[in-house]
Amino acid sequence: MVVRDSVLDAALSLFSEVGYQKATMQAIATKAGIGIATLFRHFKTKASVLADLVRRDLEELFSESQTLLDDPPEDPKAGITAFCLLMVTILDKRSKSIRLKPTLWPATSTGRAETDEVVRYADAELRRQLTALVKYYQKNGTISDAFKAPELAAIIFYVYNSYYVEFNFGLIKTRAQLSKKVRESVGVLFESWT
Repeated sequence: MVVRDSVLDAALSLFSEVGYQKATMQAIATKAGIGIATLFRHFKTKASVLADLVRRDLEELFSESQTLLDDPPEDPKAGITAFCLLMVTILDKRSKSIRLKPTLWPATSTGRAETDEVVRYADAELRRQLTALVKYYQKNGTISDAFKAPELAAIIFYVYNSYYVEFNFGLIKTRAQLSKKVRESVGVLFESWT
């Protein structure tokens, strides 16, 4: 685990300094203070290094969101909004400093097996946690159980994801605007769900 973490830290630094495209596996190994063979024992490709960097940040984020799920606010609008806004903090994680095009790849497919697996993991975990939150509110009667929890979670996911993409493309300019849009949309959704 020590080698893996030192490689990830070295790669993050290198990707931030020179960009993902210009970084080489040899440069990552050198910066990590290990031999190239050791690097390849842990990571087969540069894309797998990138994928593990982002996975590390996602695991940290999902651990934080699990804390919210363990003690959600009583008001479902407040709980769902807080969850969605917490997901936006992925933009504050270490891997955001990577100079990479496109910058929103953790939310979209890239065509590379290693990074696409991380996208699938992120989508599945986000939906799992959203579904658990919706089920909690259905169980305590604050969201109607006339709707299936996975379907409600999918709608919330779609709304959140569309705003995340707009924010990354600069169509939503500030975090404050993003937060406002999420709050408004969750409010509209809940008018028919409660």
